Amino acid sequence: DMAAFKGIYWWEWTHRLLARLLGAVYLLGFLGFLVMRQIPGRLIWRCAGLVGLIAVQGAVGWWMVSSGLSGRVEVAPERLMTHLSLALLLMSATIWTGLEALEGEKRGRGAPNGWRWATGILLALVFTQCMLGALVAGNRAGYVYNDWPMMNGHIFPPVEWAKGIGYSFLHDQGLVQFMHRITAYLLVIFATGFALVVARKANDDNLKTLAAALATSVWIQAALGITTLITVVALGFALTHQFVAVCLLVMAVVLTWIM
Repeated sequence: DMAAFKGIYWWEWTHRLLARLLGAVYLLGFLGFLVMRQIPGRLIWRCAGLVGLIAVQGAVGWWMVSSGLSGRVEVAPERLMTHLSLALLLMSATIWTGLEALEGEKRGRGAPNGWRWATGILLALVFTQCMLGALVAGNRAGYVYNDWPMMNGHIFPPVEWAKGIGYSFLHDQGLVQFMHRITAYLLVIFATGFALVVARKANDDNLKTLAAALATSVWIQAALGITTLITVVALGFALTHQFVAVCLLVMAVVLTWIM
């Protein structure tokens, strides 16, 4: 109705304004530093790619919004997931580029032998979990199965497969929430084991601190996720859950770069 439209209008307007300001910061910053010859040659094309990714993100944003303008009043979950994933990719690539601009290409600070590959898995798990979180939000899957650790008394929820496997993995509320839960368990186990190995075998104290902070944050994030679920997506818990997810991704990117 009109009242609901007025409420959502300002969120949409503010989001678009911020998007345009972000695009201006990236573009003008890139051109300004390029003219002043302040960008190392090895980073010029990467920075140009970040500016290009901003433009792609704008197009994907409209593609997402357009899915809610006909036949439905909310955006398609898979398009929301794509939009968020590109935003997180842009953020991660910006942090990685910033680290190289500040520190050069120095990496490998006392990482345990044979464990550098583990940071890649950790980063992939965090990123995947963020994508699944977008699917949960897009499908409003947090409003069903609000018990834990079971799902209405079941380990695996009933799934409607009639519309196809692909459709179910993207749109079935129970299946989407189940995938988000399982990935969370894997992330808690892996992040904890990773931090313990780094604490025992790494030579760099900063590396140990960062790994421990990430593992601790993963446990906090898991508790926030459970609380968000059992409170039927209380806004404060939901926003905090999303914020910590971004912080986790930032830590995983920095850890991967250092290792």
